[in-house]
Amino acid sequence: MQKIHLKRLHFGYAGFKKHERATRSYLDNKDLRPLLVTSGSGGKSALLANTIRRYQVACAGTCIYYFVGVNNASMELENLLDGLAQQLELDLGKTPDRSFQACPTKDKLEWLVKWWCANSKIKSRLIVIDGLNELSSETYGDWGDLQPHDLEWLGKLSNGEFWASG
Repeated sequence: MQKIHLKRLHFGYAGFKKHERATRSYLDNKDLRPLLVTSGSGGKSALLANTIRRYQVACAGTCIYYFVGVNNASMELENLLDGLAQQLELDLGKTPDRSFQACPTKDKLEWLVKWWCANSKIKSRLIVIDGLNELSSETYGDWGDLQPHDLEWLGKLSNGEFWASG
């Protein structure tokens, strides 16, 4: 479902040169901090789909992506994390060990990135998550204390600290 959505968005992309230059500059500079793309409705998802396609063609890196809101199931944080894990399984040709499933939800993305870094010789990596505002507001964690909209589950990835030390 995610690949089909990516193709649809890319096919209908009209292009916004200013934003394309900004995303290209971000990727070229290999900034360790996340790039946050915000605005009113219209064009962000298509811009990100085009960025993913350009990255896949132009770079010798790996890109995993997830579009929240493609369907109701895609709005669940657990499905987002599992979707990213499945893409890495296909890319790396191996399955994460059981510690991924046992890992607390708030730590799963960091766990995946560490696993990705440890099992891939490719140094250039890109993660694109579109539609964070469409995540379900259902709480996660043993005590129901993890709110997806708080973005705590991004962990150290949200400030570049992990990439700099990992």
